[in-house]
Amino acid sequence: MNRIDGRNLPFTVGRGTPAKIGRQIARIYAAWAEQPPPAAEVWRTAAKAVGLDEQSPFFNAGYDVARTLDLGEGTGIQHGYHNKTHYVEVLSNAAHLILRNNKADLDDIVLTQVERGKVLFAALTHDLYYEPGGNKDSRGNWVPYRLEAIAFLQAQPYLQKYGVTKEDIDDIRVMIFTTDVTPASQAGSFLRRAHAYFFGGGEKPIVTGVQESVSRVLQEPRLARLAGLLSDADILSSAGLSPEYNGAQGLRLDREFGRASCPRDTINFLECVAGDRFTTRAARFFQPNMEAIKEAVLAAMSASPDLARNLTRRCVDRPNTNH
Repeated sequence: MNRIDGRNLPFTVGRGTPAKIGRQIARIYAAWAEQPPPAAEVWRTAAKAVGLDEQSPFFNAGYDVARTLDLGEGTGIQHGYHNKTHYVEVLSNAAHLILRNNKADLDDIVLTQVERGKVLFAALTHDLYYEPGGNKDSRGNWVPYRLEAIAFLQAQPYLQKYGVTKEDIDDIRVMIFTTDVTPASQAGSFLRRAHAYFFGGGEKPIVTGVQESVSRVLQEPRLARLAGLLSDADILSSAGLSPEYNGAQGLRLDREFGRASCPRDTINFLECVAGDRFTTRAARFFQPNMEAIKEAVLAAMSASPDLARNLTRRCVDRPNTNH
């Protein structure tokens, strides 16, 4: 079993180029995949890294969830992508991005302890009790927020047990729902536009086809930041560490779907899910790595006639859910 070093990446900002730091974090996660650490230990380390008081309701709620995961409950698809391995990676990514956000005082948003607790808790629980099939029903129709609703309903009692306020619980619901990046929900793209409106000089997005559970990010800049950090943490392992680790993540997703992906899937993921850019400035430290991943895939596709044909088509019936 791997021990968790809270004095090192990803629980510090680290020193070095995006490529160097991304590869260092990827090596740590690869070791965790071989010898999974207890989720409770990762939770305690992440909470300590961001200064979350162990007496706080969020710490206790998250610690209880982590211990439940360590007992084998709610762990998703064991040999796939959406499972405890993913949960602890997103949790660790979230801690790293919180540190980057607060260290740089980005856009005058320094997260309070309550806000840090909300981001960490949402990161750990956003795919809780994940089921095969993605956000589709038994007939293959898209059902926006299907899995996100399951995750939130399973996570909510832990928050209520420790007296987390209804307002903070509602914020966590919004944050978890914004991790639905399927076209049917429009949640991921709406969040990116809302965050850009508040912090990047973008136009105010029109609230069309987006449920209230997501549209609230357009009313509260700080909530948009929290959701943005969660969204970036969710895709960082696939979109921002290294081309090699992107490939490893893709293999996990292939096992989950029971079919091989094609290179076009990676391009679809980067363009459609990630929007070719991380949402927050904290995560954009890793933007060069996202570009390197895309360049590596395009180079491989261009070098092979069979792969090159994938440049002009999407793979059939492959949802962009590598998150």
